[in-house]
Amino acid sequence: MHTSRPRASRRSSMACFLALLLILLLAPVGPGPLALPPDLSEADAPHGQGQGHAHGYGKGQALGHEIGRGHTHGHQDSACGDDTINQSDEACDGADLNGQSCLTLGYDGGTLTCSSACTFDTSACTVALSCEDLQGSEPNDTFAEAAPLSPDNLPIQDAICEGDARDIYTLTLPVGCSVLARMTPQADVDFELSLHTASGELARATSGAGQTDTVQAGANTSTYYLEVSPLSSATGSYDLEATVADLACLSAPGCPNDDMFEPNDSLANPYPLEGPTALLNGTICDASRDYYELTVPAGCQLSSVLEFSHAVGDLELALYDSTGAIIARSSSTSDREEVRLTEVSTEEVYRLEVYGYDGATGAYSLHNTITCASLQDSSVP
Repeated sequence: MHTSRPRASRRSSMACFLALLLILLLAPVGPGPLALPPDLSEADAPHGQGQGHAHGYGKGQALGHEIGRGHTHGHQDSACGDDTINQSDEACDGADLNGQSCLTLGYDGGTLTCSSACTFDTSACTVALSCEDLQGSEPNDTFAEAAPLSPDNLPIQDAICEGDARDIYTLTLPVGCSVLARMTPQADVDFELSLHTASGELARATSGAGQTDTVQAGANTSTYYLEVSPLSSATGSYDLEATVADLACLSAPGCPNDDMFEPNDSLANPYPLEGPTALLNGTICDASRDYYELTVPAGCQLSSVLEFSHAVGDLELALYDSTGAIIARSSSTSDREEVRLTEVSTEEVYRLEVYGYDGATGAYSLHNTITCASLQDSSVP
């Protein structure tokens, strides 16, 4: 005989089942065991929905969490290095520069790249030098302030900038040499080059914007001036080089061959020299005498030094005024003779005599220097 379960009991079981289902739905996801409320023990739970079910659900939730992580690993979040800018802290990524370049970042050129940290690498970007960055020795706008040139610092790069009237350089060569100089301005700039001595201009060249100007000349002096000047207030950079046009002039002569300054064997026929410096190599052959002439401006001094080998031949040095009177003489047994002229009050022409003691002969170097109280006195006006 079938006996029906009381409705109250069925309702109680159903309520327990619903309560348990609600707990399962609200329980945190995780692998741990499911805790039942104190008023619902396993004994009160419906059959098959007790501890085993709770454990089964926990494991299911744990497995589901691990799958979720596995799913995440399979589809990784966007990150630096994927050649696409997709993170807020990425300025660039690989070849993706976000439309930027060296120019847009304020540089004058070059190649912008992206670093492994997704930041801009500007190491290959370039910045154009300003005119002032290229300027050399300043001030050298006057002949008195001329910047010295030597084989050690040639060629040079310099610039004429805003407010810079010109650049002037000086170089020293033995008397008898010719200067060869070249100046090349930057492509869009028109400068001119001129060559001077202390007494005036020797040569000038104007070839046009970006074109090389060449000058060549020689004089009876060792001091030359090169002037680079702008046309129409032009500014910009330039390259300058200077050399000796004929290297043969650098070779010291020797007997029996006489020097290039002949004939200068008499006081009435001296070889003219020009200051502020005059360096030369000469010879005394066949017991002759060599005479040279220099003009010393007012307020200036003169120093003349003769160097030679006393063992080869004892040479002497004398200084004459414009009347032909001897005002200084140097005679010793050393390899060096020197005469000096103190500051003069008026401009005057002086003559130097090089001769051998008791008919001695030999090669020599003669170094003449005119020094003035004002540098401008011995430079080009």
